[in-house]
Amino acid sequence: MDGFFLLNKEKGITSNQLVQNIKKSLKFKKVGHLGTLDPMATGLMVIAANRATKFSSYFLESDKSYYATVKLGCSTDTDDAQGKIIETSDNLPTEEHTHKVLYSFIGQSLQMAPFYSALKHKGKPLYKYAREGDLISKPPREINVFSIKDFIFDHDECSFLIHCSKGTY
Repeated sequence: MDGFFLLNKEKGITSNQLVQNIKKSLKFKKVGHLGTLDPMATGLMVIAANRATKFSSYFLESDKSYYATVKLGCSTDTDDAQGKIIETSDNLPTEEHTHKVLYSFIGQSLQMAPFYSALKHKGKPLYKYAREGDLISKPPREINVFSIKDFIFDHDECSFLIHCSKGTY
């Protein structure tokens, strides 16, 4: 069987684990995904199987949409919810300030990839270097945030829907 499939990735597995599970259980020769989700993320992933993998490059450049919930008042060593908390603040931003800062990201900008990302350096994901204590900086990349919608603020969290270019962190 050849084609594209939408699969709901559950929290706690990597994008690659999902691909390998599909490949093994459905006995596909070639399987790939069209964009990585963090292990803690849930959501739909586009999976290409067999001959459809030849067309993956057409989709890899596509825009993405994510629904995110952000914890305010703390920083982690990995810049995500799975990292060790390295800084906290009781001085939380107001709803108005959070809204203003969030919406200031709309448009084109240059963005540095986090040290803990799947972006590769010499064929190896940056997160593997970071886990070994070697923090590799990549040049900033141009990204575009097209829109932010459905902003919800709740004291120490905010949630929103973001439509962005590929490679946006």
